[in-house]
Amino acid sequence: MRGPLAWAMMLTAAGQSGPCSAEGTVRVDGNGAAVARARVLFRQAGAVGRPLLGYFTDDNGRFRAEGLEGGVYHVSVHKVGLLSPPAIRRQRSATMVNLERNCQQSGLQYLLAPAAVLSGRVTDANGRPAARAGVEAQRRAWLNGRWQFRTVASGVSNEQGEFRISGVPAGQYVLRAHPAGPMTISFRDPAGPAHYVVPAYYPGVYEASKAQTIAVAAGAELGGFDFGPMLIPYFQVSGQVVGLEGEGAPSHCQVLLRPEEGAGEERMARYAAQTGEFVFNDVAPGRYQLLAYAVGSTTIGTASRILEIAGNHATGLQVQLEAPFPVQGRAVLQGGALPVGAVQVTLVPASPKVAAASPVVVADDGTFTIPLVGHDRYRVAVTSTQPNIYLRSVSAGAKPQPGEWIDWTMGGPRQIGVLLANDGGRLEGAFSGVTSPGENVYVVLVPAAMERLAGSTLRVSLGGMAPGRFRMANIMPGDYLAYAFPIGLGDDGADPAMLADPSWVPFYKGAGTAVRIEANSRAEVALPILPLP
Repeated sequence: MRGPLAWAMMLTAAGQSGPCSAEGTVRVDGNGAAVARARVLFRQAGAVGRPLLGYFTDDNGRFRAEGLEGGVYHVSVHKVGLLSPPAIRRQRSATMVNLERNCQQSGLQYLLAPAAVLSGRVTDANGRPAARAGVEAQRRAWLNGRWQFRTVASGVSNEQGEFRISGVPAGQYVLRAHPAGPMTISFRDPAGPAHYVVPAYYPGVYEASKAQTIAVAAGAELGGFDFGPMLIPYFQVSGQVVGLEGEGAPSHCQVLLRPEEGAGEERMARYAAQTGEFVFNDVAPGRYQLLAYAVGSTTIGTASRILEIAGNHATGLQVQLEAPFPVQGRAVLQGGALPVGAVQVTLVPASPKVAAASPVVVADDGTFTIPLVGHDRYRVAVTSTQPNIYLRSVSAGAKPQPGEWIDWTMGGPRQIGVLLANDGGRLEGAFSGVTSPGENVYVVLVPAAMERLAGSTLRVSLGGMAPGRFRMANIMPGDYLAYAFPIGLGDDGADPAMLADPSWVPFYKGAGTAVRIEANSRAEVALPILPLP
């Protein structure tokens, strides 16, 4: 007589008459314990409309998937309280089964890691239990072109203000608590601002950049995270954008408020095209950059100013647009003469609101002019038709700049210096762990000295100059850490802009491969495929 488990396994395969099968085991990552009654789901790759086939493991963690047709399948494994380890979630190749060449697959092994639990207590602005408050475990993620915090797991506080968040994967998190609904407290002072109960980050700050990072291990139960929403004043910032001389307000203009420090959220104002008026509501105290970008058929201009929001509203502001300005530059090749017509310089804006300037060719005497520059931060990029030439350092008004970046957000010297060198090295090598057709990797080179991260842009190269190989050239000699990350879509792979932004490095716990680049030399290295930061 068959037991209930065997019956459930047969039922899921009912109606499937394919000749292929796949069998294997599901175990706990770390101790190897069998996972009973885990759901093992097979989805045929590229087969639109095909059913999702499900099977269960038995008491010994074994499963057998029958009635499969020939083809490639994506396999996912699910069990309450257990999660796929990050390295497996990030590598599609680790979850694929190919039944085209071998119709009878056996010996498949899948691992699940214990999920963690975070708990604590939420209080309101008066220190009383905050019932029905939402509490979120958030992790840094690349969203909309920059690093932000994204919710991974969440919970709701009970009548005593106690919360418990289960199903948390291992990683680095911040905790965010927000009240059950918006709450405004008026102190009946017409001259003063309203006070709002706003979301807070553990241990009791309202800026994500100042939140305490919590290291969570697989299966951990961590408690004592007591904090709550904060009561702070909010202010209004409003004014008018003034067009260039002789022109009215621009019809298309983006007015932004950006925290001067930290990773706070950048906000966009409501803007009236007819009058140029803009409004920001609910602005927390702090120092901000107020920025305006107007790019249209008749108006191109930028503007910026510093705002200190403390005890009063900031209203009636006038933001005067300025026309793009030219930047004069000089390039010098350390220890030699510049190759004629072989070097180009480009200013790459940090903000997508500002158009990137076209590359300019460096003249024989090293001079160059970039004609249209607006208020923004720019990365100085250098390309050359000659081998081994790389950017060594950048200066603005004879003052050295951090890394490759120059900040013209608030103005500054309009003369730059570019120091080049021609003793660059090369890095070549192989990577492993890529088995899916068409799957590839990005190779990222990170300075081994963390103090060199400030103002830098990491080198990111598309691997695959040959199957399983990569190559990078024109590298400044020195010590580096090399990483290889999978390419994909959405959460399944890397974005080159994400990897070029060095702010992921201090938070990433994956081990890079040490590499030394010697002058005018070639280094060889083998890189494992790592889970994404």
